[in-house]
Amino acid sequence: MLSKCLNPHCEAPFRYMRDGQVFHVLTATAEQAGENASRQTVEHYWLCGRCSMSLKVVVENGIVTLVRRDASAAGDVENGAIGRAAYSSAH
Repeated sequence: MLSKCLNPHCEAPFRYMRDGQVFHVLTATAEQAGENASRQTVEHYWLCGRCSMSLKVVVENGIVTLVRRDASAAGDVENGAIGRAAYSSAH
């Protein structure tokens, strides 16, 4: 469930879909330990209107990361990183 802006430096509460931007992230999870089978789930993240103007959500190696929108080249992602966190599907 979405409750606040994904930006760790922002405390904006999620109230309306019209404010900000929702990001849908596909993740693959193993159904049971030891099995090769996996299933995809969708996780939802939200950036408030103010933060979504300058930040975007990217996923690298299964880790959800916030980067500045002006960090467009692949090499710039690391330089533009704002925050990194591994999120479980409980969000």
